Amino acid sequence: MTTHVKTSEEEEDLFTRGVSNLWTKVNHIALVVSDVGRSLQFYTDVVGMRQILRPNFDRHGAWLTAGNVDIHLIKGRPAVHSDDDLIVSHVAIEVDKMDELRVRLAKLGTKSRKNISVPNPEENNQAVDQAFVRDPDGYYIEFCNCAGLDEYLHQTPVGEKTWNLGKAHAVASASKLIRRMADDSRRMIEKKKEIYQKKLDHGQLDLSVDYEEDSDDEECAVDKIKLGNLVQRRKVYGDITQNTQDVAELEGLLKRYKNDVPRVIRHLEERVWRKGTHTYIPPAFYDRDGTFYQPPSFEMKLSSLTNTDAHRDQ
Repeated sequence: MTTHVKTSEEEEDLFTRGVSNLWTKVNHIALVVSDVGRSLQFYTDVVGMRQILRPNFDRHGAWLTAGNVDIHLIKGRPAVHSDDDLIVSHVAIEVDKMDELRVRLAKLGTKSRKNISVPNPEENNQAVDQAFVRDPDGYYIEFCNCAGLDEYLHQTPVGEKTWNLGKAHAVASASKLIRRMADDSRRMIEKKKEIYQKKLDHGQLDLSVDYEEDSDDEECAVDKIKLGNLVQRRKVYGDITQNTQDVAELEGLLKRYKNDVPRVIRHLEERVWRKGTHTYIPPAFYDRDGTFYQPPSFEMKLSSLTNTDAHRDQ
């Protein structure tokens, strides 16, 4: 009996994701802008990028370089954020001296916003600082001192000295298992939605009240630790707990379901399906004039959410 010995290519395929072994780096980021000249002035005179040669395309545009990645400006219809919060697509640029950056931006007449909900692991010696600037069309450029954070995130885990094929294969297998579990969870959520919709279609639900029945009237003291965890979750943008009015309602739901958190979450899921929208409360930030600003909540229709978006609430 002949034993097949796997080649290096076959071994690599065991833990290669998608086409990751076929590309090397990000070449450029393309932005559709309404006025190429105006945007070119901003990215050269304010951001400080350098314009480079551009082939003779059948459309107007300009190319710039930031050193490690290029920016391509294309004339057209911009697709930008409404500017009412900082949950925005953006290009991030590393800065060593954030204070000097803000002084320079002020001299250039360019205002910025400061994000206050930024990751800052205790092991990272330097607090992460961000300044968001908007270009003439509304695209965001983030200046940040994020090099220290990157070093922390990419360091070798404690106790790990080497990375071998066996460990890589184990990680790949675990990743496949997690993906299968995520797919199973999404299918379960979709099945629950179908059951709920059938009841709704047949008039078996009263939309004016919460569907799930109350627990009995026996008094139940609220678990302060579970309440604290739910309150913390409510600060996470798009979490299912943001579909409550306030902390008092979370406390009431814990009391109602005798501190059974899964039943509280199921209650909120049914509320979301019933109203057909999901509540989002964006994180607060410091506005361009330095004032603290909490963006208002808004509703997003469930039809506009992908399965992945819905599952991320869990």
